[in-house]
Parts: sequence; C-alpha cells; structure tokens
Amino acid sequence: KNFVFMINPSNNNAIIKTKFSKVLKSSGKKIISCDILNIPSKGSNMFRLGNSKTEYGRYSFMCTSSMPIKCYFIISDNNLHNISVDHM
Repeated sequence: KNFVFMINPSNNNAIIKTKFSKVLKSSGKKIISCDILNIPSKGSNMFRLGNSKTEYGRYSFMCTSSMPIKCYFIISDNNLHNISVDHM
C-alpha cells in the first residue's frame, strides 16, 4: 500500500492542488485525477495512492500548495505491519 501524508505546520489554512496520473497494467489505460484539498492550520491529511506492483504499471503524483507543507511517502505491506516512510 502506498500513501502520501501531508502536514500543514503553519498558522493558516493550506489549499493544495493535487494531480495523480496512473497507467493500469491490465489495459494500459491512463487515468488522471485532480483534487483540491484544504488542510486546516496545524492539521494533516493522508490518502492512499494504490498498490503500484499489482494495479499500476507506473504512476506520478504532483501537488502545489498555498502554504509550505511537509509531505511524506509511506509504503507498507497489506497488513500495515511493515512500514517505510520517506520525506518528500
């Protein structure tokens, strides 16, 4: 399982525009999704990107924010017993 965890350390709300594109292994179809997230002051948000080894041939994630934020890429096994966290 792959996640992105974002923290807004500022005293103001952060508006984050995300773009996620993925290519499905089974069909080769490219899927693009865009979202706008609002993270309150001192708040956080975590969302699942998917399992790249089984679902997608490849994917990319991009985001822009109105305030400085901290982002972490989290990779885990299916049961969330083994977790790896990398700062982005």
